[in-house]
Amino acid sequence: MLKDIRKIGLNGTVYLIAALFSKGLNILLLPIYTKYLTVEEFGAVSLLLLFKSIMLSILGLGQIVTIKKTFFDYKQRNLSFKTFFSTIIIGSSAIGFLVSILMVFIGPAIFKSFFDGIGFFELGIYVLVSCFLLIPYQLLLKLFQTRNESIKFSLFEISYMGVDSIISLILIIYFSYGTLGRTLGLFYSTVAIVLVAGFFVIKEINFKFELPTFKKTLIVGLPVIPHSLSGFVLNLSDRLFLNKVYNLEKVGLYSFAYQIAQVVDIISLSIIEAWSTYFMKYVNGEKDNGLFIAKFSIYYISIIVSGCLFISIFSKEIILIFFSKNYLEVYYLIPLIALGYAMKNIYYVSNQQIIFKERTSLLLLSTSISALINILLNTILIIYMDLGMLGAAISTIISFLVMSIISFKNGQKLFYIPHYTKKMVIIYLNFIITIILIYFFSDEVIVKTIIFILGLTLNVWILPEIKSVMNILFKKLKWRS
Repeated sequence: MLKDIRKIGLNGTVYLIAALFSKGLNILLLPIYTKYLTVEEFGAVSLLLLFKSIMLSILGLGQIVTIKKTFFDYKQRNLSFKTFFSTIIIGSSAIGFLVSILMVFIGPAIFKSFFDGIGFFELGIYVLVSCFLLIPYQLLLKLFQTRNESIKFSLFEISYMGVDSIISLILIIYFSYGTLGRTLGLFYSTVAIVLVAGFFVIKEINFKFELPTFKKTLIVGLPVIPHSLSGFVLNLSDRLFLNKVYNLEKVGLYSFAYQIAQVVDIISLSIIEAWSTYFMKYVNGEKDNGLFIAKFSIYYISIIVSGCLFISIFSKEIILIFFSKNYLEVYYLIPLIALGYAMKNIYYVSNQQIIFKERTSLLLLSTSISALINILLNTILIIYMDLGMLGAAISTIISFLVMSIISFKNGQKLFYIPHYTKKMVIIYLNFIITIILIYFFSDEVIVKTIIFILGLTLNVWILPEIKSVMNILFKKLKWRS
C-alpha cells in the first residue's frame, strides 16, 4: 500500500507539472494576454475555448472513459488491447468526420444564437478542425495515463501547450491579430502535435475494426457525451447569459475570475488522474481496501480545499501583483467560484465508483440536473434580478453543490466506501466561515495571513491519523535534539 501511495504521489506530481504547462500555462500567461488583448477580445477567446471543450466531448464519443476499465479487463483475460484501441480510433474518427461536416452547415446558426459577436467561418472553423484532428491524440493520452506512462503523457501535453503559447503570443504581440492570433495558435499547434502523435498511435493499433466491440463501447461511452455537455453548461451558460444580457467585456471579466479560481481545479484533476488508475486496481481484485480509498479521499479534499482557501483569501493581492488593474473589480468573485470548485471535488471522487460499475448514465443524471438548475438560476439571477457576475458565481456554487451531492449518493449506492463524511463537512464549513471572516472583518494582509494559517491548521488537524503522525515527528525531533 505504501508503495502505491508513493506511485500515486509521483504520477500525480508528473501530471501536475504537465497540467501547469498545458492548462496552467494559460493562467501563467494571463498577465500577457490581459495586456495585449482587450477585455472584449479576452471574452471572445474564453468562449472559443469553451466551444473547443464542447466539440472535443461530442467528437470523442465518450470513448476516453472506456479505455481504463477495458484495459484492465483485457489484461486480466490476456487479450490483445491493440484491436480494441484500433477499433475505437477508427470508429471515433469516422463518426467525428461526419459530425464535423454537419457542423460546417449548422455552425453559423449556432454561433449567431450562442456566441454572439464571434464569426464561425472567421474563427470557429479553426477550432472545429482542431477538435477533429485531436480525436486520436486524446485517446492516446488516456492510454498513456492508464499504463501509468506519466512521462510520455506530460511530454506531449507540455509540447502541445508550449507550441500553442509561442505561436499565439507571436501572432498577438508582434502581428496584433488579437482573438484571431489566439485561434490560429491553437490550430497550428494542433496540426503539429497530431503529426508527431500519429507515429505513436500507429504503434498502438493493428488497423482492425470490430463493429460489435465498437457498439459495446458506444453503450458505455455515449451517455458520457450528454454528461460532458451538461458539465460544460455549468461552465458555459453563465458566460452565454452575460454575453446576451451585457457584452463581451463582462464575459472577459468573469472569465478572468473563473480562470484564477480554476488553478486549484487543475491541481485536483492532476491528482485524480493519477489516483483513478490505482482505484481501478484496488477494486478490480489486485487490491481491496475501502478504508485506504476513504483516507485518500479525505486527504485529497483537505489539500484541494486548502488551496482554494489560499487563492480566495489573497485574491485581491494576486491580481494587484500579477495582473492589470482593469480586472481588480472582480476579485470578490474568486472566493465564490473557488468554493464551487472546492465542492466539485466530491464529484470527482465519486465518479470513480460510478465508472467502475459502468453506470455512466448516472454521471448524466448528476450533471444534467445540475445543468438545468444552473440555467434556471442564471435566468433568475442574471436576467430578472440583474445581479450580473455575482449572480453567475452564485449559480456556479449551487450547481456544483447539487452535482456533488447526487454523485456522492449514487457512488455510495453502487460501491460503498466508508468515507469520513463528518470530517469533509467540517473542512467545507471551515472554508466558508474563513471566507466570511475575510469579507466582513478585515482587508489587511497580516490579518488575512493569520486567518489563513488558522484555517489551514484546522484542515490538517482533523485528518485521520494525523495526530499519530505528528506525535512520531515530535518524538524524532526531540530525540535528535
